[in-house]
Amino acid sequence: MKISARPAFTALLLLAALGVAGCQRTSPLDTKVVAGTAEALGNWRSNVGYHLTTEQWRDFDEAVQELKLQIMAAHEATGSDAIADAARAKIDQVTVGEVLRAGWEAKLRRLDAERKELLGAIEQNSRLTVKPGDTESAGYLDRIRRQQAEHLQRLTQDLATTGEKLKALGKPGAP
Repeated sequence: MKISARPAFTALLLLAALGVAGCQRTSPLDTKVVAGTAEALGNWRSNVGYHLTTEQWRDFDEAVQELKLQIMAAHEATGSDAIADAARAKIDQVTVGEVLRAGWEAKLRRLDAERKELLGAIEQNSRLTVKPGDTESAGYLDRIRRQQAEHLQRLTQDLATTGEKLKALGKPGAP
């Protein structure tokens, strides 16, 4: 009786393919954050540390900071410990990508509100005049207008950069 090598070879190939599929690395952005406590977050950071690039860690920390700012602005918590607890609760058991997305969306909202407020101030200041010969007031007003224009330029750049980061995460409709 002769045993065919073909079924055995096919089974071996199938097992190898399944092994490769099972060993494929997932994106670090799909890693779930463990942040139930400050200690758990610290342990998670230590365990996941080498999976994320320096830039991804910088983005993650910035996103968490934006979530903290959102918590403070919404008066969800007061005091650094309570704010840190609330931020950890928001990021616990969600993926790194979701934390980044939430942080960038919060940053876009914050920057957009700041930009609208600044545009209102610029509009009001554009109508101001000084008395003829009052060079001190004219110089002061020019400095304020220049500072506001520079601030508007920085805000516009920050909005664009944050929008690009959000787009890179696959968020449709990001500015």
